[in-house]
Amino acid sequence: MVMRIAFVIASLNSGGAERVIANLANCFVSQKDEIDLILFNDTIYYELDKRVRVHIIKEDKRGVRYILDASCSLRKELKKIAPEVVVSFLTEINVLSILASMGAPWKLIVSERNNPRVMPRKKYYRWLRTVLYPFCDAFVFQTKQAQEYFCKPIQKRSCIIHNPISKVAVEQAVGGDKKGFEIVSVGRLEPQKNFALLINSFKQFHDKFRDSTLTIYGEGHLREELENQIQSLSLEGVVTLPGNQKNVIELISNKSVFVLSSDYEGMSNALMEAMAVGLPCISTDCPIGGSAELIQDHINGLLVSVGNSEELLQAMTELYEDYKLRNKLGNKAKEILATHSPEKISSEWRQWIEKINEGKK
Repeated sequence: MVMRIAFVIASLNSGGAERVIANLANCFVSQKDEIDLILFNDTIYYELDKRVRVHIIKEDKRGVRYILDASCSLRKELKKIAPEVVVSFLTEINVLSILASMGAPWKLIVSERNNPRVMPRKKYYRWLRTVLYPFCDAFVFQTKQAQEYFCKPIQKRSCIIHNPISKVAVEQAVGGDKKGFEIVSVGRLEPQKNFALLINSFKQFHDKFRDSTLTIYGEGHLREELENQIQSLSLEGVVTLPGNQKNVIELISNKSVFVLSSDYEGMSNALMEAMAVGLPCISTDCPIGGSAELIQDHINGLLVSVGNSEELLQAMTELYEDYKLRNKLGNKAKEILATHSPEKISSEWRQWIEKINEGKK
């Protein structure tokens, strides 16, 4: 069944939610669906199929005025597009999409992409979420814990869909020779990712294992602060921050260990991709996050407590000293690719969208 679908998100910058929505738009348009993508920022980091129609809404207001003006502009744009279904990502945009869809003929599906206990940080968006979410037709969550955060009526109108992993990118990621023990992480340089904790733990690790290095791919507001931390710990040249890289899967594939040090997550794309290329992974057991749904401790990865530098140090040390464990975890982690291919995940989205479009909640 060919559908007219409008995806709505703030921008297509280098985030995980943005990658997923770009992937879905490309998958659906390749199946002959009519796809529109509405953004509130002209940043487009991810490649889009030429058949995806992109619309940019720009509003320079702030606060309540922004919400009112942006939702009105969104409604006007959606009326022009006349979609059958609107799919909205991230709470702030979900609020705008709900307001823009009041009394409209299209179905609205909103997706939470982070820990709803923590995000959004602005309290009025949390209040608006509580008030407005009951008006949605359906919901998509990434984890069972995130789904259970919301009330029963919302849970009944929702499903859980994980993120996809690019099989092509994984197959093209041919790992090269390792130079010592190379630890890697990927993520925005923002407080959520807690790279300061990782760097502090790595300092103690490096003092004992001098052939070790740490590379953190990503960009963000904390770059200067993290660079100062690296300098103060005398780790220049040992800890590096190369910024955003489009071929990040290939770049991490020849590393020794992947570490996710976040305080909270939705479903980490970086962790999933590291597992898919066979890296032994250490992850914080984020509340409501997907790490515990992806990793079985000491089976296909290691889980450590959030914010616990000692546990993180112990996990890195365990993997350094146990080559057989590294191989076991890495080989088992690769099995994630079979269950999270773009084709499988887009099929799950299609089935849910079709079900909602037909009115079968």
